[in-house]
Amino acid sequence: MSTKASDSRAFLRPRCIYTGKDFNFADPLLRPSLEHIIPLSLGGSDDFTTKDVSAEANARAGNEIDGEVASSFLFMMLRHRYQLRGNRPVLPSIRLTGDFTDVQSEALLDINPDGSLGFQFKNEQEVRGNIISVASTEDRVRFLLKARLNQARKKNLQLLTRDGTIADEEDIEIALALADRADAKEFHGRVIFNMREYDFAVARLVLKIAIGLGHRVLGPEWTFVAGGHSLRTALFARPGHTKPPRVAGSLHFEMPRISAKSWAFLQISTLWPFSRREGPLRRPYPYLVAMLGLR
Repeated sequence: MSTKASDSRAFLRPRCIYTGKDFNFADPLLRPSLEHIIPLSLGGSDDFTTKDVSAEANARAGNEIDGEVASSFLFMMLRHRYQLRGNRPVLPSIRLTGDFTDVQSEALLDINPDGSLGFQFKNEQEVRGNIISVASTEDRVRFLLKARLNQARKKNLQLLTRDGTIADEEDIEIALALADRADAKEFHGRVIFNMREYDFAVARLVLKIAIGLGHRVLGPEWTFVAGGHSLRTALFARPGHTKPPRVAGSLHFEMPRISAKSWAFLQISTLWPFSRREGPLRRPYPYLVAMLGLR
């Protein structure tokens, strides 16, 4: 009788269902916290929760398990379809790498939750001495030129183009308006998807949900004996205590071409800084500033 009573009390001892550690209200990491059994970012509900998870384990599960699955490419497509924001005020965009094939420029494509597209070109700025090359969308180039103008002012420098001095925002707009343009219409996106990492992440998510579900339905008598223990020991485990290596098993596929007819390739020539104290350079070093943006 006494043994059974002792075992029963052991089941009821307040502990974290993910780690088995006793709660400690004096320790912020070991205090109980609210945990969604199915993450909100994956379609969970505020009505399906448990408070038997320590703050430390809750944060770790959110970062290592929920976040890893919710941010994967396949789940991001589902989150966009069903507008699953999770705890975020705004649903993240889906980002793809690729190239504008007609201008041979690497870029990033952001697919926004509302279906709109945004492009950001790689290697936006390249500096070689006094030569500055900029490559991005028109809005982004405008932002970068404003930043360069502010830097030049602080260093008592100016920016010049073949069409005149860039002294304020109006000059930036003039420089953009006078730029030569070449259409960039075809974006070819790529996705490299690691099936081994994906399967491992999803397996840990299933383990986490199973622990929470089993605890809520079957109680601590299941959670802290063989059934729950076997799941719990594998929850935060990683092969060799490290992240699974990116080796064989990857699936490499390419997204369909996306037409971006409103995007254009812009060029501005002969932009250089010079010192106000020294005056304009007699023999300026002309160079090309390449810009990609809206027509």
